[in-house]
Amino acid sequence: MRNAQTSKRHCETDAPRHEGSRAQRCVPPRWVAWPRPLVAVLVCFLLVASTARAQETRQPEESAPADSRGGSAKSEADIMRPTELGLRFTPKMAQAMSHKFVEQMTKRYELDEKQAGAIQSIMVRQFMTFAHENEKSGRDMIELMFATMIEHDGRMPKEEAMEFARMSEPLSANLKKLFTNGAAEIGQEMSMTQRLKFTGDVTAAAAGLTIFETRMKRWRDGKVSEGANPFFDPPGVDPNDEKAEPPPEDPSEPKERRDARQSVERWIDWQISPDNNWEGYIKAATEYYKLNEKQVTSAQAILKDCQEQAKKIKSPQWRSQIIENRITQRLSQRNADVGDGPWMFSLEEEYRRLLKPIEDLSRDFKRRIDSLPDSAQRAAARESVRRKLEDKGIKHVPS
Repeated sequence: MRNAQTSKRHCETDAPRHEGSRAQRCVPPRWVAWPRPLVAVLVCFLLVASTARAQETRQPEESAPADSRGGSAKSEADIMRPTELGLRFTPKMAQAMSHKFVEQMTKRYELDEKQAGAIQSIMVRQFMTFAHENEKSGRDMIELMFATMIEHDGRMPKEEAMEFARMSEPLSANLKKLFTNGAAEIGQEMSMTQRLKFTGDVTAAAAGLTIFETRMKRWRDGKVSEGANPFFDPPGVDPNDEKAEPPPEDPSEPKERRDARQSVERWIDWQISPDNNWEGYIKAATEYYKLNEKQVTSAQAILKDCQEQAKKIKSPQWRSQIIENRITQRLSQRNADVGDGPWMFSLEEEYRRLLKPIEDLSRDFKRRIDSLPDSAQRAAARESVRRKLEDKGIKHVPS
């Protein structure tokens, strides 16, 4: 299970990448704009919850009578029973994941070798404990989610959504306990400075879990929108409001269009909002160039100016035009006569034209931020990158 607005990056291949190319666009939701190591840890916790299934040893079945082809004849009931053995979560898997997570944490928190080893051991033990404690609920949730969302194209009907939410309650409580206990143990291995940074990251991760819990509370109360998804709230619903009502559906809207619209609305704000990443760009530029206080103040002024311009660009009418374009694109893809060729090209051209103002503004914002450092800061930043890449075998750093 992914969290609650997930922590995994979400990709849409039908949209051009911001800042230019037509490559796949992967944009994280805003709540995951905190350091990658902790994002990975959160994703792991939730995946463990949904897939960990202790493998039980089965007794060999008695020999079945042979069929006409020499194989074992099995009854319909025997064929249609659920499998007994499933995906296991093993210590080796926990060790491998923990090792990768600690590699990233070592860079972020500047851990020494002793700290890294101790934290990896804590993670392995926490992962395995959590997997054993939640193996049944995790199994049942993943079974329900797979069957329901495959059948309904990534959506959950109301009854299944309410059942999923009921099943999630004990798992969410255990996950919260895992955050608390795991963070406390890991924090004990850190210095005060490291711990302060780590605590901030864990707090951001826990906020994502809270959003998921709030959504599940609404579902248990029957407040489920049509085409519900465990990982996203429908447009117009405050993810932090457990009493929020889902938006009413238009009974006159054809089902195919409704399905396409819901799919587009689920992703569109990540595709059309490069401005959501601007604060992160300033933070990265501050660390990269070692900007001083005066330069950071100038960066914040640039941010405010560009945000005001973005607000004017991203009018309700502009957003509606983009949504309509993407709905048309999705429905056209399903039609063999117009699913490729000039019609689809014209839709993509319109989409690029609509996105151009916000993409141009985003490039201008970054150019303005990159103009703030002096020549010495630029040279030092470039030299730092050169050394790091040289250690990895890169002999020439592109200009």
